[in-house]
Amino acid sequence: MRFIILNSTFLLFALLSFGQQTKIELSKANIKIGEVSTLQLTVEMPASASFLFTPLKVIIPSRIKAANGTLATEVSNEVEILEDFKDTVLLKGKTKIWKGTYDITAWSEGVFVLSGNKIVIDDSTYEFQTRELLVELEAANKDKDIYDIRESFAEIPDEPFHLDVWLKKYWWIVALIGLIGIYFLYKFLQKRKDYVPVLPKIPSLKERSLMAIDALEKERLWEKDKLKEHYIELSYILRSYLSARYELNLLENTTFSAQQLLKQKGLHFETIKTIGTVLNQSDMVKFAQSEPEELIVLKVSQQVRQIIAETSPLEFDNAE
Repeated sequence: MRFIILNSTFLLFALLSFGQQTKIELSKANIKIGEVSTLQLTVEMPASASFLFTPLKVIIPSRIKAANGTLATEVSNEVEILEDFKDTVLLKGKTKIWKGTYDITAWSEGVFVLSGNKIVIDDSTYEFQTRELLVELEAANKDKDIYDIRESFAEIPDEPFHLDVWLKKYWWIVALIGLIGIYFLYKFLQKRKDYVPVLPKIPSLKERSLMAIDALEKERLWEKDKLKEHYIELSYILRSYLSARYELNLLENTTFSAQQLLKQKGLHFETIKTIGTVLNQSDMVKFAQSEPEELIVLKVSQQVRQIIAETSPLEFDNAE
């Protein structure tokens, strides 16, 4: 038992030391209207890891936070990107450190919760945490005009920690700890019973994508008046899978552009047609406020599963 506890403690520290770590910071969390603040994204990853980051172009998606802590349902376009995105990569021993920066400002007062930044590392997608930007009016000055006056917002304290929210975002950490624990349990039993353990299988790109769809369906967002969020996440899963499968960047392409790029990769016409149907259905819900029935929602999820199955290489249980 003592051996297992020591190994588990070692594994936990190893995970915290070598796992991907994302961080998002603001040089100024409280600015005046038109004042510049720098938004910096930082990711630490193994030096051998590959990554893909698609920078935002014009605005940082944000939601206005009211004085009572509630978030607006619509995405605001008030937080503007002033300079082109800049990034750099540093190597530090066995660790690769990636940093990217935006220079941003806002033209209306209020508390803006910034979001929308994601990065793909070794076929896995990580979402940066949100950050709050408090924007206030400039002090009264007889030589300056003040525009777009709104009610004042009190400074909002940091959101308290919720275990269920943390598990929803970082379930993969718990799963990874479990897999590593299983491995060392087999090693321990091997010494006791002298047999070769069966190491846990690392999920493939196909399996990870299908697991993501299953998890999304279990949330049943359409029953919680979050049909739009369901289709946004389903579209993101499909685009991320196709981007990783064919070494493309389809996360910000239009449906037509995505179909053309996939056509160049030699995909079958019927498969490309099905992909277009799924993405167009998602666009209808996101932009045209379409509300399909539950059977149609589940049918679209099944079509995404079919696309993944048709475009994935054959898998064999005994393959090395």
